Amino acid sequence: MFNAFPQPEARLLVFEDATALAREAARRVVAGAGRAVEAGAMFRVALAGGRTPLAAYRTLAADPYVASVHWDSVELFWSDERFVPHEHPDSNYGAARAALLGALPIRAAQVHPIPTDTVSAPVAAIAYQDRLRRVFGVEPPALPRFDLILLGLGEDGHTASLFPGAVPASSPDSLVAATEAPGGGAPRVTLTLATLNAAQAVLFLVSGEAKAEALERTLKAKDPDPALPATLIRPDRGKAFWLVDRAAASRLDLPGAAPGAPAPDIRPLPASGPDR
Repeated sequence: MFNAFPQPEARLLVFEDATALAREAARRVVAGAGRAVEAGAMFRVALAGGRTPLAAYRTLAADPYVASVHWDSVELFWSDERFVPHEHPDSNYGAARAALLGALPIRAAQVHPIPTDTVSAPVAAIAYQDRLRRVFGVEPPALPRFDLILLGLGEDGHTASLFPGAVPASSPDSLVAATEAPGGGAPRVTLTLATLNAAQAVLFLVSGEAKAEALERTLKAKDPDPALPATLIRPDRGKAFWLVDRAAASRLDLPGAAPGAPAPDIRPLPASGPDR
């Protein structure tokens, strides 16, 4: 465990390269889905955008991982989205569809993209908030509790679409918000801090030397800092895990970090599936 990590319930795992990181992320999705099946529950996951999560999705879409999940017990959501059509090359949903969804035996009703066919990002945020309340069956002040939320880390310390100095107000009445990225570009729609921090588990995926400074600043922050939005992610009743490769961790005090353990053997499910 990283010896300067500010969150006692968080763990940092360092992997040799991006490939090993992606395998571990896929393994954790498989394991989480398996636990949900054993409990007779749905496994609800919010996906992230960005290159590092996409590598994990491609890994998850391949055997043995894809064949190891009861996909009829999984529901997929998104932690944030650009307000562009789903066919646009900048769409997080579109990227996940190409990398993962096409390989999954999953019904359309189990996939919940952020709607970008509305008139504006604020309207899309309201529509997605309504969907979350309906699917999770919650009303304020209760919050939806995702089993797993995947997040990335920007070079400026942002995560999801929560940007430095521009993190929207968060409350049980506001599960989803419209935001703007610094420097312009398409408007964004993002889960709020309240929604992110209500998760059972948050999994940060960080790869590459370009992220090393942001990762160092985030992990060494003593207190939550709106200038580093990733420091604000501290699940209230859950845990945060940081899966990073050695390039991203190059500025950290690695002797205090937990090494990434080899992924255990993952076997496809039997054709008939277990009794449920």
